Amino acid sequence: MPITYSQEEVDSVRLEERFVNYLVLSNANVRLANQPAQYREARVKVADMVKASKFDDITKERFASYLVMVDNCVPFGERPENLREAYNKVINVILEPSKKKDDSVIS
Repeated sequence: MPITYSQEEVDSVRLEERFVNYLVLSNANVRLANQPAQYREARVKVADMVKASKFDDITKERFASYLVMVDNCVPFGERPENLREAYNKVINVILEPSKKKDDSVIS
């Protein structure tokens, strides 16, 4: 029996793949403005998801600031530790296998 996926699951995988591609290109010094539209859109969608999430406001602000640094290809070592910690906290939740919809921080 073939495995079938919902459109929501397919869209989620595409979003994750495109966001990872955005990160890879940024680490290769390709600024956000010079990246393909689908990667820019993925970056915006992830940022919007975090804005609408249940994370506290400080974490949301730090995550947003970190993404701006990634957008502008700021070298990893020059990104403040507190911003990096907030980014890692959020990304770990986003990439964590989903449990129940009700328990999710990102909805």
